[in-house]
Amino acid sequence: MFFGDWLQRREMLSPNKVALIEAINNVQALTYRLWNHSTNRLAYYLREGIGVTKGDRVTIYASNKIEYREALPKTAANKVDKQHLNSQYGAEV
Repeated sequence: MFFGDWLQRREMLSPNKVALIEAINNVQALTYRLWNHSTNRLAYYLREGIGVTKGDRVTIYASNKIEYREALPKTAANKVDKQHLNSQYGAEV
């Protein structure tokens, strides 16, 4: 089982339960339903909008926010190779 399947099943089990909370700048909470729906939109864009297919490499450049967590599940579900770049790291990395 990969992460994308898990998120979809989790939405079916407890759609209104809080899945993610970001409290850095402003408190933002995502339920499993909202998280799954937003990752599905991203997956659709990657697949249909720019033509990403199985085996392609996708680079995720993001800070440690909820948006970063939205990108992870469906890239796994689409079986693409993820490259993570965190904007919090400086030139020493």
